[in-house]
Amino acid sequence: MDDGNMGAMAIKLDMAKAYDRVEWCFLEAMMLRLGFHRLWVQRIMDCLVTVSFSVLWKGNPLGYFVPSCGIRQGCPLSPYLFLFVAEGFSRLLQQAKATRQIYGVRISRSPPSISHLFHADDSFLFLEANQATPQVIKDILCIYEKVSGQQINFQKSALSFSPYVREEYQEFLSGFLGVPVVACHEKYDGIHWLRWDSLCRNKLKGGLGFRDFVDFNQALLAKQCWRLFSLPDLLVTKVYKGHYYPSSSLLSASVGRSTSLIWRSLLWGRELFASGLRWRVGDGWLIFIFRDAWIPIPYTFRIYSPPNLLFNSLVSELIIVDGYWNIELIHHSFWAREVEAILSIPLLIAPTPDRLCWHYIRNGLYTFKSGYQLAQNCRFRNEGGEGSSNSQEDPVWKYVWNLNAPAATKVFFWRAIHDILPCAFNLYRRHLLFSPVCSRGKMGYETMVLL
Repeated sequence: MDDGNMGAMAIKLDMAKAYDRVEWCFLEAMMLRLGFHRLWVQRIMDCLVTVSFSVLWKGNPLGYFVPSCGIRQGCPLSPYLFLFVAEGFSRLLQQAKATRQIYGVRISRSPPSISHLFHADDSFLFLEANQATPQVIKDILCIYEKVSGQQINFQKSALSFSPYVREEYQEFLSGFLGVPVVACHEKYDGIHWLRWDSLCRNKLKGGLGFRDFVDFNQALLAKQCWRLFSLPDLLVTKVYKGHYYPSSSLLSASVGRSTSLIWRSLLWGRELFASGLRWRVGDGWLIFIFRDAWIPIPYTFRIYSPPNLLFNSLVSELIIVDGYWNIELIHHSFWAREVEAILSIPLLIAPTPDRLCWHYIRNGLYTFKSGYQLAQNCRFRNEGGEGSSNSQEDPVWKYVWNLNAPAATKVFFWRAIHDILPCAFNLYRRHLLFSPVCSRGKMGYETMVLL
């Protein structure tokens, strides 16, 4: 941030149980103040005040509770209604800025200054670090809490400063507001404490199944390569072949000179596409035993046994006349694993020409889903990780995701197993708390074991 010689500070405020603490009278007053028709406001309030709750005890509803405040989590209206509540806080900050009680910060000298940004129930304040700012902010927070019902969770809030701010002032402001100082505002919800590639893993392998954008793009480009490869009569196929590989095939085409970004991107997609292709054996006259990919053993589909036959031998030499494998020759020429794979390939009584197919789908046709999965597996192998065979799926994750429970409960268990819940010890390790000790008593460090 460039704010001249004056230091700047950023405050991240976390609202404790933000939805549950909303005062209905304040929400109603805010909607009227913002200019909404009274009849419309009354209908919105009817949706809130007519709610009642009961609890299940041994399978039977017990009690009858009528709330006096709060908006419901999960209700489609709630996020929008909370914006009206947060608007009250925004107006207080705008008024203080307009009367020059506080000053925002600029990313450079020309753009306007920014004093605050809101995201869900988190609030970010960007202010000039002068002597008057702390008291003004504290007064604003006090007014906002009193009228709206909100309560600041200072333990999960955070302060950070620009290099110009003296250390003694940082300590003073932290103590005055009761907010810890951090080098940067890290996420504390736990999910962001795992690497992105870990989150992109399959749910049955400890991830959340998020899509990796690089692998996603490559799988889509591989889909286009499949169309160019399998549909030679398409106009786009004829255009690309005539321009980039007139005397060869898509699989052997080179980058060339002064090529377009689209063609270079397709060649990147071709790397994935080609890695999943293998020959489907028909009569065996087009497939070289030791040079081509044809046996159903990922990821190379090639023979690695020392050549016991001529290097240029064809697969047709392994097939006897009546459409059966020459079992004796195969056992004599290849390793046991390769023998098993070869003999698992079905042969037709009436031979058909050999053709290239996509190995990872039974019908041999490329699909985006199978391409994306292959891209993920290839990256994990290159990074020294594991592939995606069923034997590598942890039964613990299968049990968690198959629980008859709400999705939020399953995610909670997932975070607990990964030890990324925001307990005091984890927050302390990430410099978001001053102490890892349990706040409920002298029970030692607040770790996942203690919880």
